Amino acid sequence: MLLQRRPGNAEYDAEYSDIVAMFSIEAQVIIKNIERVSEAAAGLEQQANRLLLEISLDLPRSEEYKMVGDRLRLLSDQLDNLQDALMLELNVSRDSACFWDYDDGDSRP
Repeated sequence: MLLQRRPGNAEYDAEYSDIVAMFSIEAQVIIKNIERVSEAAAGLEQQANRLLLEISLDLPRSEEYKMVGDRLRLLSDQLDNLQDALMLELNVSRDSACFWDYDDGDSRP
């Protein structure tokens, strides 16, 4: 695969938008998808911790319980979209990407 160089170099004090603008349009779309995933994940950890406390103390489930489930589904969808965009950018199909049977070396036989 041929690597494409970005037009220009970022300065230490460059604005985020200027740095993003140095990338190709395709890369900017992927960056935007990453930003959306980060937004969807924001606050989720704190909510999840409260829900784990509810569960561990056997408290009645709050409305927040359903909200977190909905946000996790949204996050999952956005991660799938991001993965698809990255694979499209790399010209890789789901079947040939080996995402589903990745072995990190920690697997035991």
